Amino acid sequence: MFNYPTLRLNDTGDDVKILQQILRILNLYPASITGSFDSTTKNAVETFQKFNGLIATGIVNRETWNALISATTDKTRQFDSYPTITLNEEGEDVRVLQEMLKTTLYYDGEIDGIYDEQMQNIVKTFQVNNDIIATGIVGNETWDTLLDAYSTLIDCDLTPSPDNGTDIYVVKKGDTLYSIAKEFNTTVDELKRINNLSSNTLIVGTTLKVPKSNTSTPETKYYTVKKGDTIFMGNNG
Repeated sequence: MFNYPTLRLNDTGDDVKILQQILRILNLYPASITGSFDSTTKNAVETFQKFNGLIATGIVNRETWNALISATTDKTRQFDSYPTITLNEEGEDVRVLQEMLKTTLYYDGEIDGIYDEQMQNIVKTFQVNNDIIATGIVGNETWDTLLDAYSTLIDCDLTPSPDNGTDIYVVKKGDTLYSIAKEFNTTVDELKRINNLSSNTLIVGTTLKVPKSNTSTPETKYYTVKKGDTIFMGNNG
């Protein structure tokens, strides 16, 4: 069905990049997309093979390609759970939309959770620029394209350098300001202060400054936004 080449340790090229992207979508590959089939990539392939009833050789043959693509298709179908946003709607879903449009440099206003005419016009501009019918309605196609653009920026080297006394933490699925504050022995108000946050909304893949541990340096946790993830995160702050 798929005419992909056999890939193994030390191979390089665009086919390896495709492999790494698929493994990332499946939460198996946390590293950068390099196009180099290194030991991290091999370990991710072996893990996938073990959990999918394949012989864990770490070699990507036709059978493994088909299983990878099938698993990815199932994962991206979850994208249908994203909401449709239309004029005059308000709430956390709109806040997330504004945060993503701000990261992608389309929006520079306040994150207020209001989908007014200004927001609608910004969305129309985004749609025109991405060959989407410019209805101003945020549906699956618009979310999908916006998420791709947002993820690309998150993958770039945009992580701020920590100040003295702080480390960088990458938001992962399930995080809230409360849970992060508890983990790093601080408060929600302090996290909001040092990160200049105006709301409690978090978006997977973004970075936060967190206080350094007095006993040991917290491990930076990496998670990359992918199609199908729920980015509309609750507020426990």
